Amino acid sequence: MTQLPASPISTVMDKHLTIQYAQFLPLKDWRPLIGDLVIWHGWFTHWFGFISSIDQNGMLSIIKAGLPALLMQMNQGEYAKNTIKVNMFKMLGSRNGEYAALQCPGGHPEKTVWYI
Repeated sequence: MTQLPASPISTVMDKHLTIQYAQFLPLKDWRPLIGDLVIWHGWFTHWFGFISSIDQNGMLSIIKAGLPALLMQMNQGEYAKNTIKVNMFKMLGSRNGEYAALQCPGGHPEKTVWYI
């Protein structure tokens, strides 16, 4: 997969607005961070989740839900109930768009990267 350069869009009204598109890279280049958004897609089903912890063996704890909005409305008990463990190396070796990850290192939107 080829990485395209960020494409700024400029709109002039009474101010100048510049929007940077997110970059994308192959999933095999992804190095998970706590807080990354993970999307899993299978036959007729999918889920969205946030990485809540990473252990030294490469197991990711992911809080998941069927819709992104549901992730934001969970309480602590629902977090525990909806947490799964996924092997990071299984994700990195997945094929055909099974997994995708969105990473925004340090909360800097200009560094947002989709790993597909």
